[in-house]
Amino acid sequence: SLLILQNLSYNNFVGAIPEEIGNISSLTEIIFGYNNLTGTIPLELSQLQKLEVFELFHNNLSGTLPSFLGNLTSLCRLDISSNDIVGTIPEEVSLISSLYAMNFGTNRMAGKIPHELSQLKMLESLELFDNNFVGTLPSSLGQLARLSLIDVYSNNIEGTIPEEIGLMSSLTYLNFGKNALTGTIPQEFCNFPILETLNLSENNNLQGSLQCLCDTDTNDMLREMAVYAKYDTINCTCCSFEYFVEDYNKKYCVYDKC
Repeated sequence: SLLILQNLSYNNFVGAIPEEIGNISSLTEIIFGYNNLTGTIPLELSQLQKLEVFELFHNNLSGTLPSFLGNLTSLCRLDISSNDIVGTIPEEVSLISSLYAMNFGTNRMAGKIPHELSQLKMLESLELFDNNFVGTLPSSLGQLARLSLIDVYSNNIEGTIPEEIGLMSSLTYLNFGKNALTGTIPQEFCNFPILETLNLSENNNLQGSLQCLCDTDTNDMLREMAVYAKYDTINCTCCSFEYFVEDYNKKYCVYDKC
């Protein structure tokens, strides 16, 4: 029989994650959020082939993301946010074909966003905010047809926004704010049919027009836009040019499927 390790969030647990948990081969869920766990993610957890939910958010875990995550092929929710994780995103993560929610936000991770993430065809939520990622946005992300939320706020992403992003018809929340993006906003951004929140604030020198999104006939779902730039470089009469304050309650939640 399968085993769910009861939600053990908010318990003030301290110390390392016990290696012995890796011996519970029937385990399907690990939820250890909002504790004071330290140390690295144990290699022994690679044995949990039936694990579907792996959430360690809001702890003090350190080290890098282990490549063995790619062996946990039953995972659908992976949340390691708000820790002290460093290093890059292992390419092996792209092997988790059942994954639909991935959150590595608020760590100290770096390196480029792997283009291999485009292999995660079930992915609906990708959160990489508040890290030190560099390089450009992979155009291959546009292949994630089910993606409804993408958040890379507060990194060091540079270059232009790939036009392929504008072809993602399932997006409801897009946050590219506080990076180093340049160039022209793709005209394809006019095609978002159900977008609710868009943040392009605090980038280097984005130019172009978002006036098409001001037309309620084009997009009557849009609730919030923030573009921090000179008024003479971006044409958008309905945009806010004030500092964007993220409202997590407006995010599209997909965490009730597993």
